[in-house]
Amino acid sequence: MQRVLWLEGGEIYRSGPTAAILGEYEAALGCGQRNQNQRSTGTRTKARFVRWQIDGTESGSSNFLTTMGAVTIRVQVEALAAIRNGLHGAALFNGERQLMWGWAKENVQLDPGLHEFYYTFPTLPLRPGPYSWQVSLWENGKVLDMWDCVPDMIIATEGTNTPG
Repeated sequence: MQRVLWLEGGEIYRSGPTAAILGEYEAALGCGQRNQNQRSTGTRTKARFVRWQIDGTESGSSNFLTTMGAVTIRVQVEALAAIRNGLHGAALFNGERQLMWGWAKENVQLDPGLHEFYYTFPTLPLRPGPYSWQVSLWENGKVLDMWDCVPDMIIATEGTNTPG
């Protein structure tokens, strides 16, 4: 098993398995939350994605998946104005930017305020490594916001590798 050290201010802050420490480090950097400097496509006048996380992670890191059981992904969007006739899409890409899963919902109706979209899977049987979520919100054929969620989702489950 490979191990790494996370240094903070010249001191060892954490040490452990590479995937676990990498996931903690990326979560600490991004906290699954969008900052003001991150770019997106769209006008951002009516809506803006602000946060994503994996619910109920055992690792305590909101972007780190270590179990093969049921998993729920939660994405938060802030509607700055009422959205009618909306379309919400979500996609999951592997590290090579190959589409692994996609979903869309039509006729989305949102009042101003914070809203959450949930995607629940009985399992995510993916090979260990980084994966990225992309979410979008459209209204009447125009993109309101499109976000490549950060940090990446880190899969660190055992038993998902198949013999070569």
